[in-house]
Parts: sequence; structure tokens; C-alpha cells
Amino acid sequence: MPMEADAALKINVKSAMPGHLAENGYVIEDAFREGNVAPATDNLKFITCCISKMPKGKKISSLRKDSATYQAEVFNYCEKHGIEFAVGGRLDSAVKSAINQIKEEDWQPYSNGCIGEAIATTVHCMEKTDKAFPLIVLKRPVQKKLFNAEGEAQTLRWRLYQVASRIHAQLCTLK
Repeated sequence: MPMEADAALKINVKSAMPGHLAENGYVIEDAFREGNVAPATDNLKFITCCISKMPKGKKISSLRKDSATYQAEVFNYCEKHGIEFAVGGRLDSAVKSAINQIKEEDWQPYSNGCIGEAIATTVHCMEKTDKAFPLIVLKRPVQKKLFNAEGEAQTLRWRLYQVASRIHAQLCTLK
């Protein structure tokens, strides 16, 4: 294709946001948003739309979403309506501070194919959440540098993953 024709080509990118039931895979709602719309935009509106599409007498009892949905308004809505949730967390300074408060003896071995993984829980809240919530934290060792500068110490580094969760209190208790 000539360069001039290529420059005139407009690409309209859309991002899909499906709302489906995990038990049977049915899609109860979907949204196609412009590609430049932030994934965190209107998540509560989409969740309530999905809930409104449920058949009479049926309800959504749990919600699983990625970190784009790590929002106080979503957590407050779920708490108010008795919806359990597991939402990927954001590693901001407040979350890092909460993770740093976890005692070494509270980390439990966890194996998901990676040697040295550990898992623990702590309690966290956000500025606008009505209630604190359990934060499940997984830490995985990161490969050490292969070549250190002379005299440079090798320190173990971790990659942290966290999930805000309000799913059955007994699942959040690891001991």
C-alpha cells in the first residue's frame, strides 16, 4: 500500500468488556468501548447493568475482576448488596505499607509452579471504602542478577501480587 494511502487509513480500535456468568459461560452484558477509554471507566455502571439483566429471582453473588476495578465505589456497592468479590489490587504506597506490616512468620509456603512463593493476608482499606477488606498477597522471587559489579551484594527481590477479597472469611484465613 502506498505511503499516502496508509496515512489516510483510520483505525477504529474498540475494547471489549464482557459480563459473563462463570458457572455456565453465558454473556449477560457486553460493552465495546473506544480503545482510548481507560479500563477503569464506568466499572460500577457496567456491573449494575449486568445485575439488572439477571432473570427474576436470580442474583449475582460474587464478582471477579482485574485491577482496573480496584475502586472504592465498587467495593462499597458489593458490601452493601452482599456480593463477594475478588479484585486484583494496585501496588500503591498504602498497599506496600500494609504488606510491609506482614510478619515473616505469617507468610505461608505457596506453590503454583514457582519455587519460593509465599502467600499471606493483611487487612487494608482505601480512603473512600466504608469497610476494610482482606488483602491476599502472593510474593514470588525474582531472578537474581547474573553478573554483579565487584563488591555488590546479592539481595533477594520479590514480585508482589495482591487481591482485594471479601470471599468467605475462612478462605482468607491461611493458618
